[in-house]
Amino acid sequence: MAEGDGLRPFDRTTLVLFEDLSGRAVEELYVLTGADGALELRQTPQGEIVFVAFTSFTRLATSCGAGQPHARPSFAELERVVEAIRPTVLVGLDVWLPEGHRYPEPDPRAQEPLERIEEVPAGDGRVWIPSRPVRKGDRTVMAELHPDESGKPLLCVYTSLDALRQSCGPYQAAAAIEADSIEQVADESGARGVAINPVLAEEARHTGVVQDWSR
Repeated sequence: MAEGDGLRPFDRTTLVLFEDLSGRAVEELYVLTGADGALELRQTPQGEIVFVAFTSFTRLATSCGAGQPHARPSFAELERVVEAIRPTVLVGLDVWLPEGHRYPEPDPRAQEPLERIEEVPAGDGRVWIPSRPVRKGDRTVMAELHPDESGKPLLCVYTSLDALRQSCGPYQAAAAIEADSIEQVADESGARGVAINPVLAEEARHTGVVQDWSR
């Protein structure tokens, strides 16, 4: 990567093949979507399909603006999209978006800060976390992380399913985990911290049920 902001020009010489990315690398990407949550696809003059992704929220916000819709899909989710549109799928990784900032910046007054805390409120031993959509045949459920004000990904934990729905919206997929496994789940998901019962800003909430990244 380049020094400074780490962003590169968006041209054919800086694009990489999706198949050259490891599964672990993909799991850590912030991928651009449309306002409806669907993966945003582009096309090169040669007819190759491209999606744009970033290795940090800070780089995404620098290139596209903090209001840019995005998601952190699993490797399996992106693989399904790639399989449907092969033979060649490229990734614009950490690039300057040609159109620049296309979406209005989030209003800080409307956002609840995600605070790191050390303890989980006592309950029946089970808590709820936002998850990525699960399809029939999936063997694992993956946590959906949300960045704090500095761009660090946090695992959001809720003391009840009702609290999660009220804080994340009605379209948020969710999963129950044991409270004593929070640290392990946060570590395995790549979270840099934990927030208990945070209220997500409207811009961070799903506006519809996300079932298939290929649509």
